[in-house]
Amino acid sequence: MEKMKKTLSPIDSLNAELTNFARIYQTRNRNERLAYGLSVSQTNALFMLVEQGESTVGPLAGKLALSLSALTKIVDELESQSLVKRVSDTDDRRATKLLVSAKGKRTYEEIRRRFVTHLVSQLSDQSNSEIEQMAITLRKISKVISNWQSSIREEG
Repeated sequence: MEKMKKTLSPIDSLNAELTNFARIYQTRNRNERLAYGLSVSQTNALFMLVEQGESTVGPLAGKLALSLSALTKIVDELESQSLVKRVSDTDDRRATKLLVSAKGKRTYEEIRRRFVTHLVSQLSDQSNSEIEQMAITLRKISKVISNWQSSIREEG
């Protein structure tokens, strides 16, 4: 006897797709080397620094949901590859700012360019308005998930 496919409600269907997306994202190896020999964590840290500007370790660790010691190791590796620099904070001598080097900016641009090229090839059958709609939908989903995470934290 053949299994009957269950028809999902729109919310159940969305939940199933989000769960699948999260599974793909969460099961990747954060230490696996990707483009330019950078790990997922190193790439995320580099991208965050380029896109949001200089930072100290504490705030960056918070944004990346990493411990200070884990981020320190990541920054050590980025610094050893001359992608970021540690610079003393002139306003607070106890603090060290993290700055992206020229090589780090070039690496960011190349990784980003390669991914955009991949997107273009994968979405070549979609119109610009369809791609824009995808972006709008992803922004909405990001907001829903962010709000859910905030509510869970508040509940304790």
